Amino acid sequence: MVIVGAGRTGCLTARALARRGVKLTVIDRDAVAETDLLQTGYAEGDVGCAKATVLAQRVGAKAVVTELNEENAAKLLRNANVVADCTDNWQTRAIISRACRTLGVPWVYCAALRNVSACATHLPSGPRFECWAPRPPPQSCSVEGVTREALRRASQKQVKEILTLLTKQPAALAGKLWVFDGMERIVLLPQGDCKRVRHYERAFRLCGSNEWQFYNKFKPTRRIAARLGARFADGVVAGKIGNMQFVAMPDGRILVRAATAKRARQVNACVLAAGSAAE
Repeated sequence: MVIVGAGRTGCLTARALARRGVKLTVIDRDAVAETDLLQTGYAEGDVGCAKATVLAQRVGAKAVVTELNEENAAKLLRNANVVADCTDNWQTRAIISRACRTLGVPWVYCAALRNVSACATHLPSGPRFECWAPRPPPQSCSVEGVTREALRRASQKQVKEILTLLTKQPAALAGKLWVFDGMERIVLLPQGDCKRVRHYERAFRLCGSNEWQFYNKFKPTRRIAARLGARFADGVVAGKIGNMQFVAMPDGRILVRAATAKRARQVNACVLAAGSAAE
């Protein structure tokens, strides 16, 4: 099976499944940061290493160090019998939902915010994620925070659902959303099909950091790096605009470290402007 996301819930879910002998593939594009050391179990010596690689080594799994996106999702998930969503953003969850529905693969949603835990099992013929969550939530754990207990509860529920699916038993949360916020609740998800949703937030904050990510039609080049006074290596442009760091990736993503979305958008616009001027 495949776990997408090697952050806090990803680490908990991977370890629990590995202890039960489940063969795993872990997908994550990020490197371990100092902010990951508090609640994930990563060690200080892991900082700077790929999360997927570190976690996979510890649980005996296969690591795939890349971002799951619209272009590669079907290829990365096609051999999965179950997919565990351990991500922290709406965009990736929507991609998982569409890919799994096309491939006929069940996936299990898992989320935690403050002291609230949530889990839901999506079958290929069941409700679509984009129908009951048509847009990114206004809150994020980077702003609101999340407790260890909320993470533990969410992961435990996800693992239980995954093991049920792997043994070909009916999943208790198929078509349902489990929420624990001091009381346990089950919410029936909307049945039937709904209009396909293609809402993408152009800027969103990566959980637990001051880093903002933008999706653009943009290709970093040496000329762009020169215009920005930045470094260029391996197809990546990295530098600073003012006191804000940015990294422009070959797939069009621009990552900006800034205190607010407004300032991050300004940096993103400057990088795109340099690209237009360099053409």
